[in-house]
Amino acid sequence: MSTEANAQRLTRAIAEWIASGPHSTPADVALAGRGMADCIAVMLAGWSDSASHALRRIDGLGDWADPLSPPARDPGTLAAHLACAAHALDFDDNAFGNHTSAVLTPVLLAEAARVPTSGARLLDAYLAGYETWAELSAREDDSVHGKGWHPSAVYGPIAAAAALCVLRGLDADQCSNALSLAASMSGGVVAQFGTPAKPWQVGRSARAGFEAVALTEAGMTAAPDALEHPLGFLMAISPKGHVRRDGPTETGRHMARNGLNFKRYPVCYAMHRALDGLLAIQHKSMTPPEDIARIEIEVGEAQAAMLRHAQPSTTAEAKFSLPFGAAAVLLRGGLGPAELDPDFITSDAVRALLAKVDVHTRKGRHPIEPSLAPSDSVTIHLKNGASHSSEVILPLGHFCNPAPPEVLDRKIADCLAAGPRPDHASRLLSKMRDLSALDDTRALIAIGQEDLVA
Repeated sequence: MSTEANAQRLTRAIAEWIASGPHSTPADVALAGRGMADCIAVMLAGWSDSASHALRRIDGLGDWADPLSPPARDPGTLAAHLACAAHALDFDDNAFGNHTSAVLTPVLLAEAARVPTSGARLLDAYLAGYETWAELSAREDDSVHGKGWHPSAVYGPIAAAAALCVLRGLDADQCSNALSLAASMSGGVVAQFGTPAKPWQVGRSARAGFEAVALTEAGMTAAPDALEHPLGFLMAISPKGHVRRDGPTETGRHMARNGLNFKRYPVCYAMHRALDGLLAIQHKSMTPPEDIARIEIEVGEAQAAMLRHAQPSTTAEAKFSLPFGAAAVLLRGGLGPAELDPDFITSDAVRALLAKVDVHTRKGRHPIEPSLAPSDSVTIHLKNGASHSSEVILPLGHFCNPAPPEVLDRKIADCLAAGPRPDHASRLLSKMRDLSALDDTRALIAIGQEDLVA
């Protein structure tokens, strides 16, 4: 069989895997549940962000106060709003350089609000979307970030469609068609990083997944090889054409290999290793900021392209500013929501340290994190001539360098307490601890409603 003929089987192979189900192992389910819980908490905390407010205004949903008490609207619209909020703080998890949970979790919550389902089925659908996403991403040898693509907005619609196909019980022909249509709705650019348009791009991805499935159910047909065709999705987004359109799929194995990376800082993941390195130095040396002469940071080329704001003046820009991240952890001993206050971002103390940060780039690609260099390095040069350095390969919270459970539990609890209904935070947390045990996910989705019996 020719390479071209073999390549044309990719869309079908993924669709048949999606339709076959179930898609999970107990370990996969546990991690997916953790990802969904983390995402729900971050989504609630991000509900008051400016991007979320703007999207609700244009859809006439300005009075939608609680994301877990959705109004009677089409699920695609609901998913777009939930996904925008989930990504608004840039505090959501990621995997292989993509924000998988911020797309998939809102899609599944919106669909479960329409048709009741069990927690186990919800998690299985999450894994179908995750595995489809990972399969396509793994076929690309170059950084799509470096080309200007926002991967969460590019792969997200296809993954969202895959997850919905599971919940709606579509067959292989329908799954193939939905994936094809979703490929035509992919898009989003890195130039929007550091603006409210970035989470909006994620919201669009969630909505696109619903549209692709709805069009399929309505009878619209699409190319059966839209993913792997020489003029199809994979080649269209590939920076240099180094993409594998043929060969066997590995769907069902990616979660065990790549997992989920949970964020400790509500900023772009591209700077997390450098922040960990700076904190490690500070914990050892206890150097006062006024004694610092210069801070040298070396990150990958794709990372530097994402971290594009050297002199941030807004919260959104600060999330994509490596100099700001360095200043925040050196001044405050950490970087959380409190450090993203505009008054702190523009303070004299921060501005003084921004001027001392030099960012350099290094080539190479991390073997399991395609958007990162093999490692990041930081060096603090002191006015007395001494210097302290640190090299970080994987940040704390990475799948292969996990944070202690209590750290992530505290993050979730803090996000829930910062959400629109902090009075319901404790019982929401109790239901999120084991999503797979829920017989009916309406108990989670309706947690904000007054008539819910805890």
